[in-house]
Amino acid sequence: MNDRKKNALISTFFRFTAPVTKGIQRIPVDKNLILYDPQITKKENFQELKNLLDGFEINYEIIHIPAYDIVQICKIVKNLIDDLHEKGYEITCNVTGGRKTIFAGVLYAAYQRIGKVKKLFYMAQETDAIIELPIVSWELKPKQRQILELFSKNPELKIEFFKSEVNLSKPMIYTHIKELKNLGLLTQITRARYEVSLAGKLILV
Repeated sequence: MNDRKKNALISTFFRFTAPVTKGIQRIPVDKNLILYDPQITKKENFQELKNLLDGFEINYEIIHIPAYDIVQICKIVKNLIDDLHEKGYEITCNVTGGRKTIFAGVLYAAYQRIGKVKKLFYMAQETDAIIELPIVSWELKPKQRQILELFSKNPELKIEFFKSEVNLSKPMIYTHIKELKNLGLLTQITRARYEVSLAGKLILV
């Protein structure tokens, strides 16, 4: 009986094929998923990559993403990771190709799926050396997440509303709000108004 785990590689692509193809050659896997935005990648660049991938005779899938929408990229990649993990794949992410916003979206997705992503790496352009990137946990306490979600729906909520919604004392609510501010997930606009930051939106997708 073969108990070998299946492996999947998620790669980012923008213009040059080498970051994708060299990653595939260095990290043999059972399934390859290529993230790219057809709105900004030239057709000839994508066709060149597709011809190379077809020549490798490998199992690959093309996933369309909005290159400059970090929140949406994060959401798409988190769903991909969840789906692959459910199907028994060990997951590696290659963030060498693509725009910096794509890099960020994949990175934040990996942070929120720390138990499901085996490796996250970048390949040095000069040497093709694989540089493994740290995957840090980016999880919130349940009550913190609940408070952040409520602020995302209404930035001017009163503390009294939180007391009934999250079942916490006023001092504890202020403590959680302070922690969310310190984490960069919540920004105080006025004395009574808070805004969920981009990082906060990413953690909620």
